[in-house]
Amino acid sequence: MQTLISFILFFSLSTAYADELKVYVNKKQGYEFKYPVNAQLSTNENVRQNFYLDPLQPIENYKIDLQSIVTITFPDKYLFILSLKKAPDLPPSNSQKIIIGEYQFWRKYTSDAAMGHTYEYYTYYLVHKNKIYVFIFLFTSNTSDQRIINTEDLNNILETLRLA
Repeated sequence: MQTLISFILFFSLSTAYADELKVYVNKKQGYEFKYPVNAQLSTNENVRQNFYLDPLQPIENYKIDLQSIVTITFPDKYLFILSLKKAPDLPPSNSQKIIIGEYQFWRKYTSDAAMGHTYEYYTYYLVHKNKIYVFIFLFTSNTSDQRIINTEDLNNILETLRLA
């Protein structure tokens, strides 16, 4: 049943956005996925310099493979993709197991606020073939904004993930 649901979600995403998706392939890290064309992708190990708060804050205690960092900027969010060299305490505390497509993730929500801005992090951890992948969706807003985040949008992007 889960496979059928995954296929339907993937097919829905693929057909609804067939002409509006780009494919990102990272052979060195062993993954690929699709993302909307209205997003801007960059590979940048210095993402911490572009934000008031550290966008990699949810994983600051882990050893990050700096060469693995990919940033995708959407109109309403950011996605940071990277791999960890070491993560001693997986699954993270206060995380929940979630199945997306054919993969099991551990999802954790955290937030922070500073100087009138709110930072909301939805961090997905995926262990596959002795490698730890991390997908951090970051939403920023003014503290006065009332925003409802649809995590299904996040799942739809991760639904297209294929690992080697």
